[in-house]
Amino acid sequence: MHWNFGSSVHNYWIPGLCFNKVLLDRRFPPIQAKEYLPTLECTVSILTDYETANHYLDWEVGKHGLIIEFTDPNNNARRSATYLPEVAAHCQRIISTQ
Repeated sequence: MHWNFGSSVHNYWIPGLCFNKVLLDRRFPPIQAKEYLPTLECTVSILTDYETANHYLDWEVGKHGLIIEFTDPNNNARRSATYLPEVAAHCQRIISTQ
């Protein structure tokens, strides 16, 4: 899931969004607040200046994020995924060490 804030990102939105993702995202087991919150660190990535790629390889790992949107041909449902620049760079490092 990605959020499009338009041209105005308010500082008070970001902590709430991070807190919700950490505790309420169904894709991951919830973090136990009592145990982890005192030492939890958070990084926020904000994708800006979106542009349409001319080719699926038209991006640079570690510099660009990706937002992929498509229609699932099996059930005609709209799907989307957001990949942040640091995630692709991290995955590339893991792959290159194997």
